[in-house]
Amino acid sequence: MKPRALAAVAAALGAHAVVAQPVVPPTATPITGTDTIVKLLAGRSFRFTVHDTGFEAYGTSTWDPLQRIVYGDVVWGPHYKGPWKKEWKVTGTHSCFRSLGVEQWDCYRIFVDGANHYEVRDDGVVHSLHVPLAD
Repeated sequence: MKPRALAAVAAALGAHAVVAQPVVPPTATPITGTDTIVKLLAGRSFRFTVHDTGFEAYGTSTWDPLQRIVYGDVVWGPHYKGPWKKEWKVTGTHSCFRSLGVEQWDCYRIFVDGANHYEVRDDGVVHSLHVPLAD
């Protein structure tokens, strides 16, 4: 993504970039099962805000089940700004990803609220909110 496009994502996420820790709304429903989760994410692009890092983190993501990757552009606080790519898999009730070549997977339950979805840690804390980009 070009810097201008990343700036547009940042502007669009501005209201979400640094806010109090959100909770999953009561209207959201958990989704489970590999087929259901893959169908929700496969080939789609989202803008996201990460809420459990302790610093500003946001970007875009596209989910590719054929290559088993998720990729996009990210602003990861003061640490990194640019493209990212991770391995992706779905195991039962969780969507999981990890940095290429890293052993540990980060796995989250998925809750859907309208067109948006939340990645939620097993302790109930919201990891991230994803809003679809125009198709």
